[in-house]
Amino acid sequence: MLGGALSLAPPAHAQLGTGTITGIVTDTSGAVVANASVTVVATGTGFRRQTVSNAAGQYNLPGLQPATYDLTVELQGFKTARRPGLVLQVDQSARIDVP
Repeated sequence: MLGGALSLAPPAHAQLGTGTITGIVTDTSGAVVANASVTVVATGTGFRRQTVSNAAGQYNLPGLQPATYDLTVELQGFKTARRPGLVLQVDQSARIDVP
């Protein structure tokens, strides 16, 4: 009875196998910085993903493969911020605030 066997199977869990890097960009006074370019590069493959911080200074980079990433935040008039060697695990949401 195939139908009965399927109904007894445990529910599948939504494990995507990816992770997210998220955070807030601020200036030296602690004020949020909008429109900053946030880029991550996987050190092993060169895969690159980019986004821009929103009006609240927040950025979000979902759907990243588990890997080691270098993060760079840039905005004209500000010093470039770098966070090398960020290790992202499966299903991890890593919060990396960048002052």
